Amino acid sequence: MKQVDAAAESYCLVHKLSFDTKIQPEWIAGYLKNSRVPLCPSGTKPYPPFTVNQGPRCPNSAQHNQTFIADTCRGEMLSLWEAAIAYAAVARLSWDAKIDPTAPDVLQYAGKVTGVCPLGTNPYAPFTLARGPVCPNSPAHKARRGPPWGRNRHMFNADGTANTNLPLSRADTNLF
Repeated sequence: MKQVDAAAESYCLVHKLSFDTKIQPEWIAGYLKNSRVPLCPSGTKPYPPFTVNQGPRCPNSAQHNQTFIADTCRGEMLSLWEAAIAYAAVARLSWDAKIDPTAPDVLQYAGKVTGVCPLGTNPYAPFTLARGPVCPNSPAHKARRGPPWGRNRHMFNADGTANTNLPLSRADTNLF
């Protein structure tokens, strides 16, 4: 499903489409390794149309959908946290700062991040920089979140908690 999602994202970028555009699976066949309409390996049904923001849904397995959605949500939260750290370093905020993940100043560091879990339409709520964002739709999405994996991973302990003894001035603000 990650390959299908990446192919749809590439298709939208090449054709200058919004990530809210409903993608027909046959449109992205040329962006996949075998250039075929994507099918789930565990079945024979093709994926139904989907948007990049919501991601594909497996027609054969509810478990595949749950795993993909949870992984996508965790990725959104970690990318948003990474963007918030970069913003906080530039704005000279502290680890105790309250971050609004929908603020344009934060989103300028966020790239493709939508700020919304694929399970719903509610954006992530404001959060304290040291604690990071929390999914508004499913507590299970926070499980095994870990620290951001990007350029600022040195600012976190192995258990995923922020090392608040480090100054935010050590954050990498050149994320893209």
